[in-house]
Amino acid sequence: MKKRLLSFLLALCMALSLVPVGAVAQSAVTTIPVSGGKPSANSGTGWSYGSKKLTLTDGSFELSSNLGDVEVVIQKNATLMPGSTTTFGTASYVTNHGTIGQSGTTDYPQFSGSVHNYGNILGGQFKYHMYNHGGGHIKGGEFHSSYSVTNYTGGYIDSGTFNGTVDNSGTINNGTFNGTVSNLSTIKGGSYKLLYSVKEPTSTSISYTTLI
Repeated sequence: MKKRLLSFLLALCMALSLVPVGAVAQSAVTTIPVSGGKPSANSGTGWSYGSKKLTLTDGSFELSSNLGDVEVVIQKNATLMPGSTTTFGTASYVTNHGTIGQSGTTDYPQFSGSVHNYGNILGGQFKYHMYNHGGGHIKGGEFHSSYSVTNYTGGYIDSGTFNGTVDNSGTINNGTFNGTVSNLSTIKGGSYKLLYSVKEPTSTSISYTTLI
């Protein structure tokens, strides 16, 4: 009996030794303490704050409370996890090279300031201008009716609800567009209220349903 137990423990230790350290670390979410609309500390594991600028460098993060007049930079190896109670104030400015959100959830952060996306957005409530640059990928999310979404060359939009103006020079694949869409490039699928195609599309590059 003792030999069997020792053999089992040895096998378990060997199996655990094969698990990459990074795989364990990536599952942890770091909570950044926020008080009075700004981080209450200057730094933590994978993040730093100074001169009204919060930088997320490496890891997965959530905020303990709402941000106010703070610039946020999400670098390539960082993820801002979803949280419907987390909002970014109207004076905030977000630049994303990493990931915002998480697939399979509608528990979205809310952005009241402008967002420049070079990475991945997997949902969110965006209440100000959104700029999706080359290499940027938006999948899901809700975009406010009073402000615009600009999808630059090399940008990709896959689904989402867009209630304001959309200027597309990249690729749109599906989504619900309740405002005016100006298309300079490729649209595949989606439902549109009002669409202007500046570039004459072929039957395979555009397919949409007129809502009204």
